[in-house]
Amino acid sequence: MMLKRITIRLILLFTISFLTSCEINQQQKNSNAISDTITQSEPMSQMMCSLQDMSKEGCRSRKVFIDILMSIPGPIELALFAKEQQVNYQPNLLNIAVADLSVQAKKRYEQAWLLGAYFTGLTQAWVYQKPKVAQTYLKVIQQLTMKLGLTQDFNYSALNFLSTNPHSSDGFLVKITQAYHNILQSFFDFGDAEFSTSAIFMSLGSFTESLHFLASNSHTSDNKILWERLGEQKQMLGAYLILLYFYEDMPKVKPVLTALDKLQALLEQVKVEYQAHDSQITIEDDIIVLIEQSTVKMTMNNYLKNKLPTLIKQLQAQQLLNR
Repeated sequence: MMLKRITIRLILLFTISFLTSCEINQQQKNSNAISDTITQSEPMSQMMCSLQDMSKEGCRSRKVFIDILMSIPGPIELALFAKEQQVNYQPNLLNIAVADLSVQAKKRYEQAWLLGAYFTGLTQAWVYQKPKVAQTYLKVIQQLTMKLGLTQDFNYSALNFLSTNPHSSDGFLVKITQAYHNILQSFFDFGDAEFSTSAIFMSLGSFTESLHFLASNSHTSDNKILWERLGEQKQMLGAYLILLYFYEDMPKVKPVLTALDKLQALLEQVKVEYQAHDSQITIEDDIIVLIEQSTVKMTMNNYLKNKLPTLIKQLQAQQLLNR
């Protein structure tokens, strides 16, 4: 059981979890979520309405889609978590090998998926102090951003300089995180379905790579925190499925949905227990803070622990090699 402060980002995730449940069970359920700060400029009712009415074309707000993607943990968050939990660094040789083949990815969404995977590989390599591996990823990301017309969001010269400066470790992580988010934003700024799905694919490529890194190291681990974090990815996957369902008629989306459905079917076996408690209000630095006292416990059985790493590895390899 863990006491958590629920931020604005988690409001989206709990809402997404609610919507995913509706999609699967075809029934209405109540969803409650609480922010730890009451400082948002946009009324929450408008945000909730946008999410609940996303089946309507006019309600597929670009801002809502971006907010959902930004609410999903990015490469740096999961890489730092892995390092904190003493997950061994094992460079993804398949990923690095495919980096040389990135020029063969002709379609935008394929390039976007690879871009997300490479951002994760770059972040992991840097967090684990593997500068040579990081350099490999830097170069291939530069190639892909040039092909995608997004060089304005990825300053290769500046990043390459930082990567050779031993005193700029934190600065490098900040810059690549900014570049990652800026590219996601730019995809949506183009304003059409092709680029919107590319943004989702980029984020999904990053997610799959991070999940593969954690799961491939966890089958011999008794680290409960690590397994709980893997269990939480059930909610993240729900977010991606919600977004992709709006584009399921597009040929490029269908095979991805099929692959993700298999992973979701497995993650549905994760047991989630909620215990509701009254929230607590405090004031910190003249800011009203709402502290959520409710707890969430996720349990994974042994079958799931054994099956999850294998399935994630298969999905990750399939997407990297499926041209």
